[in-house]
Amino acid sequence: MASISTYGLRFKLSAAGIATVALPLILIAVLSWSRGVKNAEVATQEAQAAADAQIEQVALSLVNLAGMAEQQLRGQIQLQVRIARDVLQRGGGFSVAAENKQSWQARNQADQAVQAVALPTPMLGGKTAIEPTADAARAVPVVDEISKLTGGVATIFQRMNDDGDMLRVATTVINAEGKRAIGTYIPARAGNGEKTPVIEAVLKGDTYIGRAVVVGKWMLTGYLPLRGPDGAVIGMLFVGESEEQAFASVQKTIQALTLGRGGEILIMNGKGSVAGNGVLAKGSTIAGRNLLEQGNSETRQRLRDAVTRAVTLQPQETGLVRFPWKRDADAEPRLQYARYAYFPSWDWVIVAGVPEAEAMASVHALEARQRTERVWQLGIVIGALLAATLTWVIYGKRIAQRLHLLAESMEAGASHTQGAAQHVSVASQSLAQGAAEQAAAIEETSAALEETSGTVKSNAEHAGKAKTVATRARTLADAGVDEVRSMQTAMEGIKASSEEVTKIVRTIDEIAFQTNILALNAAIEAARAGEAGAGFSVVAEEVRSLAQRSAAAARETSTKISHAYESSQQGAACSERVCRNLEEIAGTVREAETLVSEIASASEEQNRAVSELNRSVSEMDRVTQANAASAEESASAAQELNSQAVELHQAASTLFELIDGSRGDARETRRETARAVDVPLAETTPKPAAPSASRKAERVSLRGAQAGSFR
Repeated sequence: MASISTYGLRFKLSAAGIATVALPLILIAVLSWSRGVKNAEVATQEAQAAADAQIEQVALSLVNLAGMAEQQLRGQIQLQVRIARDVLQRGGGFSVAAENKQSWQARNQADQAVQAVALPTPMLGGKTAIEPTADAARAVPVVDEISKLTGGVATIFQRMNDDGDMLRVATTVINAEGKRAIGTYIPARAGNGEKTPVIEAVLKGDTYIGRAVVVGKWMLTGYLPLRGPDGAVIGMLFVGESEEQAFASVQKTIQALTLGRGGEILIMNGKGSVAGNGVLAKGSTIAGRNLLEQGNSETRQRLRDAVTRAVTLQPQETGLVRFPWKRDADAEPRLQYARYAYFPSWDWVIVAGVPEAEAMASVHALEARQRTERVWQLGIVIGALLAATLTWVIYGKRIAQRLHLLAESMEAGASHTQGAAQHVSVASQSLAQGAAEQAAAIEETSAALEETSGTVKSNAEHAGKAKTVATRARTLADAGVDEVRSMQTAMEGIKASSEEVTKIVRTIDEIAFQTNILALNAAIEAARAGEAGAGFSVVAEEVRSLAQRSAAAARETSTKISHAYESSQQGAACSERVCRNLEEIAGTVREAETLVSEIASASEEQNRAVSELNRSVSEMDRVTQANAASAEESASAAQELNSQAVELHQAASTLFELIDGSRGDARETRRETARAVDVPLAETTPKPAAPSASRKAERVSLRGAQAGSFR
């Protein structure tokens, strides 16, 4: 698949223009379609909500209607019960003749079981026996009059046993054979063992008014207990109307209701064995039919579920069901959208619905309009795309021609710019070369001056130290002269003291000599004294011994003092010589101090001069480095200018490719031209030369030698 770069600007502009028109149109169409779908969903929900509210209102209205009808019919049945009681009382009342028995083949109206019983004869007024007759054409007192007055049916029941089973002994109720239904009875308990509500109420002495099964048919009934003389219930009086007759007014109301063109109302029983039995309907014939067994399996299952749930609903509560249903006027079943409610008093499950297609008719109309709008939108999008294509093809061609001229002008300008950049590059290279060489020379000079400055500074420091040493030597020499002079004075004192000690020793020697003589004389005198002077002779001997020892010590001390005297004379003479030498050294040190001070001052002046010279050379080096940097920047600027010219060439080439599309040879030729003029000027720019290693080594050696001369 070809790349987009192979196409020209005309094609690209046309494609971009068409895209700018197509994308918004497509986006608008998509948004419109999405909004239409959403509106359809909202309309569907609203239509469903409206239909649901309508049918729910109808279902609840029918429940309320049934409630009002129940109240009305209850009042009517109560009135019929009073009429029947009055008629019976005018006929003398009901009683039984226990002494006479009458046989019956009693038939249970629930399970049709037959049993033979013998019961007391039923009586009217205590005198006239009620003749059992099944012939509808024969007149039967009391019950016929009640039926004539009430418009309904009437029956007199006789109690059969202690359980309370009630046998029909006179009735206007006609069975399936067209005869009076005498001999049938209502059992006190149903087959499941539960008490029959009618019998239970009557045995308690209460009047029962409500729905009841009468010979296989549901009727609205009233049962009045009949009592004997002892107050015990011996029978009951019945009046009633068939549901068809009683619900005629309700049927008229249902027929008058409007639920669209195909709406349906179904009323059926909800509990027990009659669950699903049709009661009333609007557009269908359901009497005598069980609706849970009508229609297809889907209809049966959904109605069965609805009936099961309906009997659990609370008052004013409804449920929703959808089921296919075929009215009498329909050719095919239609899906009904319905609500159901429950009226427990009559065990009615009331279902009100409308065909879902009818309920959603407005939604279907909206969808049809939306489909038409989408066709128009598609036509508009296609027309706009065609117009945009034609417009952008024409204008794309014009724009491509103008851009082609602009690209040629850019390419020519790039060529001129490259030539100028090359000239600037050559001049910048020459300037950079000279600046680099000058910077290298100044850098070497600056390095030499820095080393000289270091040497001079080191000399100045050493001269200062020498001056300090000389000053200290002079001070020490002066102190030495003073000390030697003090020592000479001390030696003179020692000499005088030695002479004094010599004199004292001589005196001690003379005293020792005289003591020796005295001791000798004393010894002689003691010898003369004999024994009396023996002790004294010993003392005189000891004294003479001491005198001799003192004389010996005095001579020895004299000898040592003589030696010390001679040594002190020699020390004094030596001190005199040392003093003269130190004075000469002090003079020499003073002269050296003066010379060292002069050397230090000269070194300091030399250091300042070298520092000034070093600063000047540094400034020259900075200026030279700046020139070299400027030259490098000029060279870099030339290189940048050359690169920009190359980029301009490439931009022009790209613009050509954009205008004309990929053209193989032409594109390669432009790239070769761009590479040929792309000279890397930065690589030829010289850098400042660094000082050679040999020169650095020479400077280091010189510095070491200069430093060593001061050590």
